[in-house]
Parts: sequence; C-alpha cells; structure tokens
Amino acid sequence: SSPVKFTHEEALRQVKADPNGRADIYYFFSLNSSHCRRMAPDIERLWQLTLKDPNLKMAVLSMSDYPQEWLDSYREFTGLTAPVFSAEE
Repeated sequence: SSPVKFTHEEALRQVKADPNGRADIYYFFSLNSSHCRRMAPDIERLWQLTLKDPNLKMAVLSMSDYPQEWLDSYREFTGLTAPVFSAEE
C-alpha cells in the first residue's frame, strides 16, 4: 500500500556483493520464541554449512542473557550446537 515500497528485485539490486566473496550471517533469537524453536534445526544445518566454507562466518546471538541451564535445555530440545553469544553484549 506504500507508494515507496521496494520489490524483491529492487531490494536485491541494493545489495552490494563483497568483492572477496565473503558473507557474515547473524542469527538473533529468543529462547521463548516458538518460531525460533521451530527454526532451530534449519539454523543448525546452516551452521554446519558455514563450518565447511571459509568464506562464511556465522554468529548466533540470544536477545537476552539466559542462565546456562536454560540454554543447555534449549540445545537438547532443538539440537542446536552453534556457539551462542549474548546480543546484550
């Protein structure tokens, strides 16, 4: 409904490729989010792919600082093995 709304194609034209062919991936998540829990297996697969590609770096960032036991329980439930950093830092 906005006269200035970008289309998918226009948005992609705005993205400038890294001249070295590298990319950083930042995944922000919350332990309380059911959407993040459902997405965790896909994030884990993406994490495993980045480990094999020297041109990709990935960081998983929690939106809050959680007790380690909560994070351990989340990992056990979702299978997420990627290191998790606090986005608050």
